[in-house]
Amino acid sequence: MHTPIRNHVDQPRNPNYKEDIVYVTKHLKWILNCIGIWPAMLKGIGKFLPKIAIVLCNLVLFFIEVQCVLHIILEQKDLLLRLRLLGLACYSLICLMKYWALTVRKSKIKYCIEQLHTDWKEVTRSEYI
Repeated sequence: MHTPIRNHVDQPRNPNYKEDIVYVTKHLKWILNCIGIWPAMLKGIGKFLPKIAIVLCNLVLFFIEVQCVLHIILEQKDLLLRLRLLGLACYSLICLMKYWALTVRKSKIKYCIEQLHTDWKEVTRSEYI
């Protein structure tokens, strides 16, 4: 566990920590927002957007998986082509499992981002910024 060095009420050691955090997390935030994993601090109807994104991503991955498996089983007669398409079906199944793993660990990702904020506030030397 990460132990806090000082009280969070004190002045941060790094005066530019907000800009640094934005710079460090901009790509990760964009990707995780698209799939609904980034912890959102939205109110009202906006708090349902990550859940809608998670449902949409699951539906797309399920659609790809079901279509590929049905095509392999019902339409393809060539054994070599079936094996090639089985690779695609396995890949999309693994993508779905990875997405579920990220969704299950959403609270741990939120905790990690909070720790990142705390750590960037503690940076004191300009070489690390």
